[in-house]
Formats: sequence, structure tokens, C-alpha cells
Amino acid sequence: MLNNDLINHKDWILSIIANNEKNNIEKIAYRAGRNDDIELKISKKFKSDMNIPMDYQILKDNDSSKYIWIGRGYPYRWILLFEDNEEYYITPNLAWSRLSDKFNNILDIKTFDYEAIFTNNPMTIHGVYGTKSTSDNSTGGPFFSNIIKNYKSGKVLVASGFVNFPGKSKIFHIKELEHILNNIEYKGGDS
Repeated sequence: MLNNDLINHKDWILSIIANNEKNNIEKIAYRAGRNDDIELKISKKFKSDMNIPMDYQILKDNDSSKYIWIGRGYPYRWILLFEDNEEYYITPNLAWSRLSDKFNNILDIKTFDYEAIFTNNPMTIHGVYGTKSTSDNSTGGPFFSNIIKNYKSGKVLVASGFVNFPGKSKIFHIKELEHILNNIEYKGGDS
């Protein structure tokens, strides 16, 4: 009987759990408020609405290459946003190649193993990265990227989240970044 009740109400139970998790992550991520200055900069640069926690700061900002790299302290979390042409993201191999080049050029990191999940919007790339200080010394952690299309302009907004927390669990921090990056409204493109 209990087994049947669980089976019959599975979707409802899972939706309640997911909603509670989302609310808890949001409460923790924005406990100090939101960073209006960075949100405004992102809005102007990418024609995008995005909520940024107060403790993030700009690490690198480049108008000509149209990217912004923001982050917060230990455990380290980075967010990289850049606008690019959609043609680089039409297959997993093309997307992976482009992301690897961008990450190496902007963040000076090399990327390794990946899994690409194509959905209508956004496409999500999961993988791991390594920060390289010498050829013998590499540390790193997980990352993911959402490729959000603007169908009118032929542009995409690439929103990537990275965690580096050596020797510790990173799952909560990835979930926090996913929450931030899965709630972007991208209206951009050079239309």
C-alpha cells in the first residue's frame, strides 16, 4: 500500500524536494544580497538579466572581446560570461573545441573530459578543468557551461561556472552556480 502511494505520488514528492533544494540554495547564495553593480554591467554588456550574489567581484572585464569573468573567494567559484557566434556551438565537438580555446585564452586553464547534453535551449556542457601553474603541477575542479541562444541574432551567451575547493566536496557549490546560471534571461546579440 505504501509502495503504491509512493509510486502514485512520486512526481509530486520529487517536485517538493526539488523546490525545497532550490529555495535553500537561493537563500544561501543571496544571504548578503545582490551585487547591483555587476548585474548592471552584465545587463549592458550582454542585454541579459542575471542575479549575482553580493560577494562576487569582477576579476577580468574586456569590452572588445565581449567577456566578463567574476568570482568569489574560498571556496573559489568563478563565472565566465561571453558572447559568441552560434556557428561554434552546433555540435558537441565544435562547442568543446571553442570552449577549450576560450577557457585557455581568457582564464589560462586547460580543459579535460566532457559530457555534452543538447537540449532546445540552453545546451549544457559538463566537464572538469585543470588550472596549470607548471607542466608538472595541476589542480582543478568541476565546471559546466550553458550555451544560451538568441535565435534572432545568431549569437549565443556562454555562461560557465567553475569550482575549485581542493580535497573537499564541491556538489553544493556547483548546484549554487547552476542556480545562478540557469536563471539568466538573454536578450542580447548585436542585432
